[in-house]
Amino acid sequence: MTDTPQEPEKGPEEKRYGATARLASASHLPYFLPMAIIIGALVGRWVGGKFGHPDGGTMVGLVWGFATAVWEVMKVQKGLTGGPKS
Repeated sequence: MTDTPQEPEKGPEEKRYGATARLASASHLPYFLPMAIIIGALVGRWVGGKFGHPDGGTMVGLVWGFATAVWEVMKVQKGLTGGPKS
């Protein structure tokens, strides 16, 4: 006979929060994604304007905001699938 590894018993925190609660934790994404990009563009334009290049600053800000949005989606996805916590 082979011993099959058993899943460790879930603690009280893991039992209390089910799949519905994990999905609800992703409900901020429709608001966060555009806001990250818009704020990145505005801050980039402001900083770029201080250095005399508002258009370049806007582009850098857009990339920064988009990268922030992708990072947040990855964090939420890791939480939904039960991946390792960082």
